[in-house]
Amino acid sequence: MRVFCYIIFVLALLALSLPSKVCADLNLIDNPSAELSNCGEPISWTHTKNTNNSTVFNYHDSGSNGLRSLGITVTNFISGAEYWSFNEITVPFKFSHYRYSAHYKSDITSKLILITKNNAGVESSLEIANLPSANIWTRISVDVPIPNGAVTMRIVHAISQPGTIQLDDFLLEDKSAVIPSNTKNLIPNPSLEFENDDSTSAPKKWSQVAIGNNSAEFIYLNSGHTGNKSIKMAITAYESGRSYNYFEPVSIQGGDMYDYSFFHKSNVYTEVNAEITLAGGEVQYQFLGMTFPSTSWTQFSTRIKMPDDAVKVSLYNLLYSVGTITQDDFNLELVEAVPFKRPIVSVTFDDSFKSFHDIVYPLFKSKGFLGTAYVLSGDFGSPDQMSSKDFKEMYRDGFELGSHTVSHPHLPFVSTTLSYNELLRSKSDITNFTGVVPKNFASPYGEYNDVIKIQAKNFYRSHRSTDVGYNTKESFDIYNIKTQNPIYNTSPETVLSWVDTAIADNAWLVLVYHEISDSSDKFTNTPEHLERVLDGLVTRGVFVTTVDEALNEIVPQMPD
Repeated sequence: MRVFCYIIFVLALLALSLPSKVCADLNLIDNPSAELSNCGEPISWTHTKNTNNSTVFNYHDSGSNGLRSLGITVTNFISGAEYWSFNEITVPFKFSHYRYSAHYKSDITSKLILITKNNAGVESSLEIANLPSANIWTRISVDVPIPNGAVTMRIVHAISQPGTIQLDDFLLEDKSAVIPSNTKNLIPNPSLEFENDDSTSAPKKWSQVAIGNNSAEFIYLNSGHTGNKSIKMAITAYESGRSYNYFEPVSIQGGDMYDYSFFHKSNVYTEVNAEITLAGGEVQYQFLGMTFPSTSWTQFSTRIKMPDDAVKVSLYNLLYSVGTITQDDFNLELVEAVPFKRPIVSVTFDDSFKSFHDIVYPLFKSKGFLGTAYVLSGDFGSPDQMSSKDFKEMYRDGFELGSHTVSHPHLPFVSTTLSYNELLRSKSDITNFTGVVPKNFASPYGEYNDVIKIQAKNFYRSHRSTDVGYNTKESFDIYNIKTQNPIYNTSPETVLSWVDTAIADNAWLVLVYHEISDSSDKFTNTPEHLERVLDGLVTRGVFVTTVDEALNEIVPQMPD
């Protein structure tokens, strides 16, 4: 038996040394799918057990991909944490940033823990993510910046309560080893690695602007999302004005579509804008969306349709309050939209305002359109909100009711338990109050992260954010449906220009409205505005329907 095990062990080691067809040079974890074993134990994996607990470490004959996976079952928990661990990874001195992902399913919450050692062998632990329970295989992916002084690292899925977890398909990539080269990227010095020649301690081809009465400060950091540099803006005292970093304007083609993205960390909201120069020299500004606070590197992305006579563009984040934002890895590139079979428009309304029934509903019926209301269930029974009778009447006529949580929290900034309960309770509340089971979800303020998207998959068919853009085949994400967001000063002509773009590209355009009234609130539009938009939709003959009906048409067109 020992000879047999030895032979198997040698064969497994040889297999580990052979090049893999999938990401062999990228994945730093040995035996990442736990397929290779030595006498019933996965090679290059160990498990840690607290003797106070009743724990079984499983080596399953099934997985998310392949034949094996790792598991933990805790029947009695007293203290500590239970986890599997891959072999320690040596951290190169000059690199400091990794991306980790894995598949998991569990009936309990768990935590991702980063464990590092310094030169003296002292071990440190850092919690990098809370994971909700998931009854199907679910992918989690997180950025992992390594603390200064770390020489080795490993990442573990730790459980600290009775329950089970199953793990598979681990991937750890060194994202800082090579600064990505993207010849399609129009932004000069996009990873900010090159300093100005005049030694101003700022990135080459980038400038800073501070306007008004505030204490704006610009800092050129010696660390980043990738590489060794990033830019930080900070305001410690504010009365008026704004500050921003911007790259040297670049030439673009009028009428074309561009994808824009960057990574950021911040403790405050910022506004993303495009400054577009037209052929005659006129400068036009486009609002592209908001970034929201994040303690880890988070990507903002959007899609911009350039005016027909545009010749140059620059893009920037406006900081106009006390706070900080750090940015890196900017990208702007021309894209070719891959069309759906026909253009579709969905007009959605957030919250549960009475005006949706009293104003929107009759208007839509008169035009032969259907709309979607993302309902805030905590407002049920309030005098200025829709009644159960209102909901049922609209639903009978084909209008859709979606979920918008119970209490409208900032979901990425509450506990995973609270966000989970907001999504779960909202669905059950809507069902109990209206008799309708909501299929689709829109997050409050459009805010989300990987955990919120995972939780949404447990309860809903889709998630709609407020990320600005158009939905076409090559960019479609059913758990991050892109939108255009009219506010109080958005003209009907602007909204209809978005419709024209969707028609030209056979895209799915999702509009996000809130209350329809004569109020001057920023997120309110007048009945006259809405009627002019609806009349423009009638004139254009575009298909207008609910989010769920649009998905019924779009999803079958997507590649498997």
